[in-house]
Amino acid sequence: MKKLRHLRVAFLRLKESEMNIEQYLDELIKRE
Repeated sequence: MKKLRHLRVAFLRLKESEMNIEQYLDELIKRE
């Protein structure tokens, strides 16, 4: 069960970085 929780945390971090990448791309598009 401990491993499952670790995976969940890693997944949430991945989702967060995914959102950050989307925001970064939006900023690049606006500058064009």
